[in-house]
Amino acid sequence: MGLFSRKIEDSGSSGPSGTQIPDRLAQRAAVEYGNSRFTAALELYGEAIDKIHTMCVVAQPSGRIRSLGAQDQPILDGFNNSLGAALAMDSTADVDRIVEQAMNYLREIAAEGGGGDNRYAAAMSNIDISYRLGRQSKR
Repeated sequence: MGLFSRKIEDSGSSGPSGTQIPDRLAQRAAVEYGNSRFTAALELYGEAIDKIHTMCVVAQPSGRIRSLGAQDQPILDGFNNSLGAALAMDSTADVDRIVEQAMNYLREIAAEGGGGDNRYAAAMSNIDISYRLGRQSKR
């Protein structure tokens, strides 16, 4: 059986504190953000979104060890804040691939959520605004 059919303790998805991979990546991203390494933070938040996508969309429903919900909001906000900060520092920062990939994952996550939870659609809208404003600044 695959990774997502095993218990959380066995899959490596939960660390000693009970946090899952996306949350641990977000913790690392917050440290990078606090050290003003905004692009590094953005990359880690992007990886966290990737893991949410894998755990909540790619995995078979019976094997999912994470569900969509409020626990994802700090990751969504962190991605958006890191994007804004990275582009405020350098409006030509190389973030296009990270943003495009995260937006693709968020589209699929939002579709999986069935429309009852609009946090992912709202995140996409906020990210789009931050990206456009960041690219326009300092020109």
